[in-house]
Amino acid sequence: MPACDLGSPPHGCRCGAHQITPACPVDCLRAVMPAAAFNPLARASGAPFSPPATAGDVAGLYQRHQLSQIRGLGIRRHREISHGLQLAGLISAGSPPGPDAAGSQPAARA
Repeated sequence: MPACDLGSPPHGCRCGAHQITPACPVDCLRAVMPAAAFNPLARASGAPFSPPATAGDVAGLYQRHQLSQIRGLGIRRHREISHGLQLAGLISAGSPPGPDAAGSQPAARA
């Protein structure tokens, strides 16, 4: 089981009651996001990549703007995932957001 330490809201899961860390299994994120966001995220439905194995993998997908590649994750679910990652302490409020409302990447500025 992965080592988990203090820093985010405590929760209970198969790796024990603890704070969520990047090394935690993705299932630990159930405690900080709604099922409507967590379920498609954990399955990575229709995505060109494997489902995330850890909470850190999810934070990486968010920061690389890859959530839009997962079927069933619209702008509302992106916000719920962002909020959950912030609650868990895996991203800061100033972290790069997911795609815009149209589901595309932010435009590069000249």
